[in-house]
Amino acid sequence: MPGERWELEHVRPLSMGGQHRESNLAPALAIEHRAKTAAEAGARSKADRVRRKHEGTWPRSKARIQSRSFAATRYPLDRPLSLEDDDRE
Repeated sequence: MPGERWELEHVRPLSMGGQHRESNLAPALAIEHRAKTAAEAGARSKADRVRRKHEGTWPRSKARIQSRSFAATRYPLDRPLSLEDDDRE
């Protein structure tokens, strides 16, 4: 093995507003880069949730909304209504 593996990492992550420019890139050991990326995952997830809530794209609840059922029909639907059936005053 000639040495340890190096990668370029974004100093300020793209997901947190960093730019994809040379000034935002720095060399890092591959193992350290993976550890830093894993540590930033929580902050990235929270930022995504806040952004989605602000945009109104937060997923809807899977729970069904319970409501009162509709009132039962007073008159059968298979015959026309007549004035004699109407007992409302």
